[in-house]
Amino acid sequence: MSSGGPAIHAHGPWEIDLARRELRAHGARITLGQRAFVILEVLLGRAGEAVSRAELMQAAWPEISVEANTLEVHILALRRAFGGERGLLRTVRGRGYQLQGAWRPRADAAADSRGNLPPADGALFGRQHALQTVIGLLRDHRLVTLTGSPGIGKTRLAIEAARHFAEKGGLVAFLVDLTTVAEPQQVPGAVADALLPGGDPTAWHPEQLAEALTGRTALLLLDGCEHVVADTARLVHAVVTRCAGIRILVTSRDTLRIDGEQVWRVPPLEPEPRDPAAAEPSTEPAAVALFLDRMRQAGALPATSADDIGKIGEICRRLDGLPLAIEWAAFRTASLGLDAVLSGLPARLLSLGSSQRTAPSRHRTLRAALDWSSERLTEPERRLMRRLGIFPGPFTLTAALAVASDVLTDDAVIDGIVSLVEQSILLRDESAGGSSWYFLETTRAYALERLAAAAEVEATAARRAEYDRKVAEADAPAKVQPPGF
Repeated sequence: MSSGGPAIHAHGPWEIDLARRELRAHGARITLGQRAFVILEVLLGRAGEAVSRAELMQAAWPEISVEANTLEVHILALRRAFGGERGLLRTVRGRGYQLQGAWRPRADAAADSRGNLPPADGALFGRQHALQTVIGLLRDHRLVTLTGSPGIGKTRLAIEAARHFAEKGGLVAFLVDLTTVAEPQQVPGAVADALLPGGDPTAWHPEQLAEALTGRTALLLLDGCEHVVADTARLVHAVVTRCAGIRILVTSRDTLRIDGEQVWRVPPLEPEPRDPAAAEPSTEPAAVALFLDRMRQAGALPATSADDIGKIGEICRRLDGLPLAIEWAAFRTASLGLDAVLSGLPARLLSLGSSQRTAPSRHRTLRAALDWSSERLTEPERRLMRRLGIFPGPFTLTAALAVASDVLTDDAVIDGIVSLVEQSILLRDESAGGSSWYFLETTRAYALERLAAAAEVEATAARRAEYDRKVAEADAPAKVQPPGF
């Protein structure tokens, strides 16, 4: 067959890969001898025509003369390879053999050399250090997981890191959007559909897919797997264990918790310079630069006076440096003005989200993004999250126990805090040595909303007030009795 033609031809779940000289079923490689594959290649090239025994023997054994029964042995091997569909290789009495089926060039075969990452989408504001960090992690580790709060920009950062790493390393990068996977058992099929399309996506299991990918060299980006994290972990473990040429980058609000995983938490954008005195006047913080850029995209010409920049910085600070919320706030500012957005921000906080109509439903608003996370929690974890929203700042374990001990056991509170931290809903207060925790303001607003919906505000506030009273009494200096008493 012409070497310039398509490398892969498919019929249903079957693939003949001429470049790799492989026969595959549902993406799994079927072992064939070299001469058997030559026979298969000739039959494929004749497009359903009968090919004589003499022609097949000449192709498979061009320099020697063989008996007809030698050809029969290899025909039998091919039929065994086709298993239950051995009828695909038909004997045409008196004429030879025919490969049946609608074998068509796979339309996406050429794309295999390019991968499927979306094109670059503008500047990555304030993420150059983060980008280099992730690229470095991918260089040193075969499995890297990016975690972080809803709306923090994990997907965007991961795509850019995958693009840069793949281009520099000469790899092919594939993006698999796991947010669209409804059932955990569909995870292997979703990955197979990106790397080995043409088969039945429901027929895959982790070990089978890992076997099919053996020998491949690629970078695999699994995006948004927190709702199917256990099945994703099983698949990733199988691939990392068996496929030395594949590196995996994961975005998730929860970690996979498997050997070899390197976790990196994506930080928020800086709403103000780390050292204002050292910052150049023309240099805006990353969050402010993103805000101004999105205003321009919305058709507005933002003023850049010191007062306006200060107001934008305040908006970004209240939005915790979350790119998702900042983009939507900038979009609203283009229509309403800075003062209106700033004054209405507390009431509108959870309504902020993506300004793009094509954005995933979980990114349409901050409330939707937080709903997506909340649905992954157990009922005790949801109960704890809303109770902890009563604290406006960092709180200790003792404080958490005080406001939740009427509905949860001590062990449930401790386990819940661990789970909320692992799922990027609760953050450790590193300034206090990691012995206290806090919510981003956007997440706390959501927790308070859920607390009100559960009609628990009054009871929780009373428990917090009682806790504050006891702390104040414990901190008060002991009264000294006058002499003589």
